[in-house]
Amino acid sequence: EDGTTSPVENPNLAFGIGPVNLMLVSRNSPNRIILKHGAKIKKSQHCQVGHTPTGGEGHSLELISHPGRGIVMQQICALNVGSFRLNFPGMGPAEKAIKVSYDGRILACAETGAVFALHFCDDYHVGTPLLVIRGNRKGTTRWKGSVGDFVINEEGSISPMHAPHLALGCPTLGVVNDIITAEERKVAENQARLKPIPMAFRNKLRTFDLTLGFLAKFKVS
Repeated sequence: EDGTTSPVENPNLAFGIGPVNLMLVSRNSPNRIILKHGAKIKKSQHCQVGHTPTGGEGHSLELISHPGRGIVMQQICALNVGSFRLNFPGMGPAEKAIKVSYDGRILACAETGAVFALHFCDDYHVGTPLLVIRGNRKGTTRWKGSVGDFVINEEGSISPMHAPHLALGCPTLGVVNDIITAEERKVAENQARLKPIPMAFRNKLRTFDLTLGFLAKFKVS
């Protein structure tokens, strides 16, 4: 009667829209996300984060670019995929935003120790999805020199350390250009013209090794 659609056997449920996926966008895109506590996260850097949960310590990933929204986990339970546990971050209600800690390179979830990462290659481009992963070893989780390295920019956006011309964003248009200064807008425009930093050869070899290990142990549970 109210216009919603429900399964016949589960009338207590209804079709709706889940969290919006996060992905790479241009550094100066109006779709990029801006953290409410970006400066605090950047200032309170830990010596080393990732793999080991920090409990309640950390700052909420609430967004000011999209008022009332924050970065949340889309899966209640992470997927067991080969040598990794995998989840998909998205944009959801601010009150459910996850807490993270940061060490100048790694963004890690306080509750699980899982870290933000892109897919396992150095092909940085608009539309590349953001993942949250935790490997079966600390060295795998904290894979140095590539897809898990991020920098928090001055205005609160997040960029891959090796692709300063890009930033994390979503398909939903935000209010970025209404809340940042003219100087911050100019910095973003200049950085959007930069080129990606090539991945070191040793990390390309490691990418190949991780991919083989992933395929050899692939299973979904």
